[in-house]
Amino acid sequence: MTLLNYISIVNIFTIVCHTADLFQTSNSIDYTAFIINHREQIHSGLFQCVFMNMANPSETTAAAFDQLLQSSMLSHINKYVIDKRFVVTYENFPHKPSLIVIYFTGTLRSSDFKLFRANLHVLDCNAHVLVLVNKTKPYQMRSINAVLTKLRYNYVVYLNTDESLSKVTYVDTTGSTIAQLDNYPRPENLFRNAIRDMQGRPMIYAYEKAVDLHYENWMKASAWFLNATPVQIAGPCLNVMSGLDCLVELYDSCDMEISLNQFVFVRILPGMYRMLFNIQPDAEVIVAPRGRPLNIVEIFIKPFRWEAWSALVLTLVVIEIISYAFPSQFKNDPILLLVCGFERQNLHHASTRERMIFLPLVMFFFLVTHVYETKITSYMMHPPSIADIHTIQELVQSGIKVKVNTNKNIKIVNDEMLGSLVVNSTGNLLELDGVHAYLIDVSMAEYIVRLMHNYDFELERPKYNILTERRRMDLYMFWIPLCTPLLETFYFTQKMVYEAGLWNKWMEQDWELLDAAQKEIRMNLGTTQNQQYLTSQDFVPAWIAISAGFLASGVLFLLELLLGRVCAFGRG
Repeated sequence: MTLLNYISIVNIFTIVCHTADLFQTSNSIDYTAFIINHREQIHSGLFQCVFMNMANPSETTAAAFDQLLQSSMLSHINKYVIDKRFVVTYENFPHKPSLIVIYFTGTLRSSDFKLFRANLHVLDCNAHVLVLVNKTKPYQMRSINAVLTKLRYNYVVYLNTDESLSKVTYVDTTGSTIAQLDNYPRPENLFRNAIRDMQGRPMIYAYEKAVDLHYENWMKASAWFLNATPVQIAGPCLNVMSGLDCLVELYDSCDMEISLNQFVFVRILPGMYRMLFNIQPDAEVIVAPRGRPLNIVEIFIKPFRWEAWSALVLTLVVIEIISYAFPSQFKNDPILLLVCGFERQNLHHASTRERMIFLPLVMFFFLVTHVYETKITSYMMHPPSIADIHTIQELVQSGIKVKVNTNKNIKIVNDEMLGSLVVNSTGNLLELDGVHAYLIDVSMAEYIVRLMHNYDFELERPKYNILTERRRMDLYMFWIPLCTPLLETFYFTQKMVYEAGLWNKWMEQDWELLDAAQKEIRMNLGTTQNQQYLTSQDFVPAWIAISAGFLASGVLFLLELLLGRVCAFGRG
């Protein structure tokens, strides 16, 4: 056996013997020092112990508190020692201490008692609290128990400084005594989670409208874990209320465990340490209307780009000018021959120079006209649309207005690119109007564009397109009141359901249920998908082409008659 192993065994034997002595002693001060030392050993990170001396300096019992501070077992502990006149703020004090030791003897004036309550309100109600109190004076325990119960401190243990009564007292979340021990328990069994079994009491969460399925199931899972009953209330926030006003209403509200209203902050203040971050980040994205169908004129122009049209027109104009410049060399009209296929004289009987010029052009325009006819025919079956908007810059150039709930997104009005396009709207985002663009979260946009209300059955495509650019990424937070110890529980249950894959599954189920309801409404109204057959409206381009041809032929015929009469009149 090495020397190191021998020393370790001796230390363990010493600690076990010392622990057994402490369990048999009736000195609450020594037991408290041992508990502090044990908590420091098992604590991860910096151990911060707060000592609150509520005794008057003139009282003889204050010497016991000094004895605790001077204990050799606590020489290495980070101590924050305050008296009843000290004012705790978020800037001058750790608001999430590892352990709070309250030495409460005698009586407090109303002003001191009010300050004591305010100090405890700043500190984390899920911190472990050891209260040293004389139980022979019941009013002392009643007064401090009322404060800790009102602020809903979770891990609270009362140690009796008098030797004649029970040494340890436990209370539940209502402040009622549930257990009294005559011996000191082992340090790992000292603190009990008062909210672990809520015995069916209500677990209240606030939201002003129907809760999404994944949030509702999250609340049910948390209530099941705590043996509580989930209850939803409307809460102080309204849909038309700005985020800042909603937060002000929630700050002093203690009649709930969590508010499912989500907030985004540029900077987290110290007083917001009880806020719970959502499990996954989100981003703002713009959904813009898909490109409108082309009109008749645009359909006839679309088969070729402007460069191709320019080359074709330029070729015909040049050939036409050459034919007029050398009329003896050309027996056929270039436009009628190349475009319409009309020959005044058969090319086999034309001159060699005319055949050399026209034959390559006939083959070229034959391919061009057949390509054009094929595209026009396909456009009759599937009418094309203008290009979709994919970037914010394209949206700004299009001039399409963007609907935003400015009560919840105030800064968007001052945006350099989108500020002039913003239109305030508090309407339902599930039914988009097909005219305006919308600024929504990307987690919603992916589902909203696929809903039946936002689907174009005539063109067989969604009415809206999600822009590829993300405006910003946000990490939403839920407000949890300062007077509830359920922050850590909500964090645990949210992480569990997300890692199990239930969070995203519930989100998909929620949207599927909504889409199914819309499908049922559509079927009840008798609206079904359009059959893919040609209608009279699809033949409009063909009728226009025929009409244009007859009109052009008629005009040319009348011009020839008029020109023939003028020439005959001139010869006469």
